[in-house]
Formats: sequence, structure tokens, C-alpha cells
Amino acid sequence: MIKLGIVLPTNNPEDMFKFFIPTVADLCMADDIEIRILAMFQPPWTGELISKAIEDIFQYAEGMFVHYLFVTYNSPPNMCSLRNWAAELWPEADYYMFVDDNFKFSTGTRLYPRSSGERYWEVIQYMEKFTECGVVMCEGSLGGSIQKWSIKPYSGGLIATARGLFFRAHPYRTPNLFPADSLNVVGGYEESILAFDYVQRGYYIAKQFNNPTQHKNRLKRPIPLEEGEAYIRARWHDPDWTHNSRRLPAQLQGNLTLYHEIDFA
Repeated sequence: MIKLGIVLPTNNPEDMFKFFIPTVADLCMADDIEIRILAMFQPPWTGELISKAIEDIFQYAEGMFVHYLFVTYNSPPNMCSLRNWAAELWPEADYYMFVDDNFKFSTGTRLYPRSSGERYWEVIQYMEKFTECGVVMCEGSLGGSIQKWSIKPYSGGLIATARGLFFRAHPYRTPNLFPADSLNVVGGYEESILAFDYVQRGYYIAKQFNNPTQHKNRLKRPIPLEEGEAYIRARWHDPDWTHNSRRLPAQLQGNLTLYHEIDFA
């Protein structure tokens, strides 16, 4: 049975109870995949709210298991560490998917009538077939009119959680999912850091469009980005790299030598 860990850092109980939990049943996939939520609860979550969230997820998603930690801190969050700690809650997972607490899963749209879970299951099938693929980013319909149901390699460098961001569990780093020297980086861009690390190690990134999951807008606690950007520039020797440049660091460009595509139409 394939094991998928849903990596969820959360500091917004209101959004999670409003969007994520009531729709979590639409995250469910095929019978031969086990899904567990790996949650990092942060204030203002309380013990009482956490217990209710776990109970509601279990009810809505017919017994979906939740592993969790409660984390407090006095400084801006370190997203690399938060995501890494979440993955460590279930080291047996074959794949990890990054999500946010304001995700609203869906049964599908008029043009693309497949549920979030069905589309995510297609990602798993793609990664099972092409073991050189280490990362798949799921996007919405904007820009997806040409790609439609396909999953295909992505040579750009604009990486985000988007509608779901998949990583293959890899054998070369235990127990950390992230590079060890990234775990002290304060703030965000953790998605780019990890994706670029996979590319450096010989994997490629792919992209799926027309995923029906909604990433609802909300006012977030500001997360600093300067350290994450500086880490990427230093590690891959590209002083001109920025997230908005939408490209891989110069050292990693040209690593994509394979072209694997599946059309799930």
C-alpha cells in the first residue's frame, strides 16, 4: 500500500475549521493508498481546539489518522523546520504533500469534473511510473487550458505550495526531509529550498494544472523571506536569483534531460 503524508503547518483554527476540515473527504483517493495528516499546530491553537479538529477529521474522512505536534516559538517561524518535523512524524511515508490550513478541497468543476483526491491520485500514479520525478506542483486552471489533464515536466523555478506540492520520500537523507543546513533558516521559501535540493540530486520537477482544490485567501502572519532567499543564492552560487525571477538557480539549469508526460484524459 502506498503511504502519503499530508504536511500541514497551521496557525489559523478559524480557516481550518471553515475550509480544510469540512472538505477533507474530497482529499480521499484510491483504496490502495493510506493517507495520514501530519500537523504542526501553533498558537492560537489550544489543546481543546486540537482535539476537536482531530475528531472532526476522523469523522469527515472516515477514520483518517492525524499525527501532530504543538509548537510554540518567540521568533518568526522557521518553515523548513516546521515542515521537516511534520514529515518526521511518519517516516514510513512514500510521498509527502505540502498543504496549507486554508485549503478547500473540491468534488471538481464543470470543465474538470474530478475531485481533489482523484487529481492527487493521478500525481501519485505519475510519480510511481517515473521514479526520476521528485517533485510535482499542482496548480489551478489559470494557465492550464493547454495542458488540461496532463502532468508534464516543469523547467521553471517558481515553486509554491499552490494547490498541493508533492515530494518523493528519498533514501539518501535520514531522518531529515530537508537539507540539514536549511533547518536554521528563519522564514519561508522552504518549498523552493527543498525542490531545488531534489533537482541538484538528479530528480526533476513536474506540474499538474486544473486541480480543483482552492487555496483560499486570508490575512497571514507575515513570514520573513530574506534568509530563505539568501540561503538559495549562497548554496547554488547565484547572487541574482529571486523568487520572482521564476527560474532555477543558474547552477541547476539544464538538469532536466528527461521528458515524461501522461495525459489522464
